[in-house]
Amino acid sequence: MTGEIVASPSPVYFYNWVRDASFSAISLEMSGHVNSALKYWKFMAGVQGVGTYNGTWQTRFNFWNGKVAGFVYPEFDSLGLFEIGIYDLYQATHNASMLNEFRPNIISDLKFQETSIKNHGLIQEDHSIWEMQYGYWFWTQSMNYIGMKDMSRIMPQLVSPPSTPNHSVPPASSVLNLISTSSRELKQNIIKYFYADGIFAQHITPITNQYGKNNYTTYLMNNTPDSSQILPIAMGFINPSSPVAKSTVNNLYFELWNYRVGGLPRYYNDLYHYTEYGGYHQSSGPSPPWIITTLFLGLYDERTGNMSGALSLLKWSYNHTQSGLLPEAIDPNFGTVIASTSPLTWSSAMYIIVALNYRSHSMPPGTPLL
Repeated sequence: MTGEIVASPSPVYFYNWVRDASFSAISLEMSGHVNSALKYWKFMAGVQGVGTYNGTWQTRFNFWNGKVAGFVYPEFDSLGLFEIGIYDLYQATHNASMLNEFRPNIISDLKFQETSIKNHGLIQEDHSIWEMQYGYWFWTQSMNYIGMKDMSRIMPQLVSPPSTPNHSVPPASSVLNLISTSSRELKQNIIKYFYADGIFAQHITPITNQYGKNNYTTYLMNNTPDSSQILPIAMGFINPSSPVAKSTVNNLYFELWNYRVGGLPRYYNDLYHYTEYGGYHQSSGPSPPWIITTLFLGLYDERTGNMSGALSLLKWSYNHTQSGLLPEAIDPNFGTVIASTSPLTWSSAMYIIVALNYRSHSMPPGTPLL
């Protein structure tokens, strides 16, 4: 066994997508299945830098043999997700020796982030969560910031191995200072370049003035309402109860909520499952609500004390299962499951994450959720 986690038994998704699998591993950690999660993170450690930049990961892997299965590339949110996952693993186990097994991977990850921020002020451009246009995506930038902050919290637990004549290893203290400086710059630039008029840009594209001696770069904002922005906010990129967070989430809800069948689509006028990428009208219209994005809102509700709202979204998800399993998306007009990508492992992972967080905040242990 490779330790991989398949995105779905559906043939089109029968791969280990790093993003999907990372959230699945995080849900396993939260629910006490630490050994299963550990197998996945060890797989990730083993394929870091394979066919890609040092410290980073390819987009997806063959589920049977763990080899790279080429797809839209690059996608750099995996760096932050790896850091978040390792941080959560340590919080679940408090096992410093286990943590230090991943030290070389963490350092390589952080080096890529630090170099990218030094060169660009942001994490290098990628195709990000929805595997779309190449640019600087809010999702990738904010997930990397969260991951770097998590690493700063556990860096003192990472033991510096002895240096050799040909290999000098930086002490944890110097790495910690570097993380603090780089992560602070990253967050400042995300706020500076992405936020305007009560919402964050989905992604930004650099535009360089190439005339004259004083060349400079500005950024073109793509303000397509995108529900993926909700999860990093819920996870602490900024205070979820801050005015900036509230205005962003409220605007996204207003623009995206499906008042016919409920739920949040990925983004405005999403044509996937409809006419885009061979969708063949699996959906009766654009912007089908997805389980994961709706549960992003559920976690945000929990973080801001709206427990009744979170429970309502958990029940909505439960009511759109297929044979007890959660799909990727539902039809925007009829509320039926889009069967071609059902079940989806990430949907189940998000349900577990939101459900366990709900229980820890509002219910005595052992209380049935539904």
